Amino acid sequence: MDQNSGWNGKDRRKHTRRELPCNIMVVPHGDKIIYSHTEDISEKGVRVIIDEKLAVGSRIYLEIYFDEEPIFCKAQVAWVEETDTPDGNKAYNTGIEIKSRENF
Repeated sequence: MDQNSGWNGKDRRKHTRRELPCNIMVVPHGDKIIYSHTEDISEKGVRVIIDEKLAVGSRIYLEIYFDEEPIFCKAQVAWVEETDTPDGNKAYNTGIEIKSRENF
């Protein structure tokens, strides 16, 4: 798609998104863990709002909790959009593409 078309990662959705709040752990590297919840979720991706800006294209691990049992995923950051929180801090609306998942 042409760069000037005005489309970004959020606009090229191939799977239906659902507003299904799930607790999630994002593990970008090493021992660092970012706790959040999903803003929306689909078969192949999730959107979260987190306090840390992750690099687009970086590989990460996710644990998504629908119930008590997590789903473990290998994923990649698809897009990041800076936003302001109601209290005036910066946050990052982050689209994550799920590459593979496993239930244990």
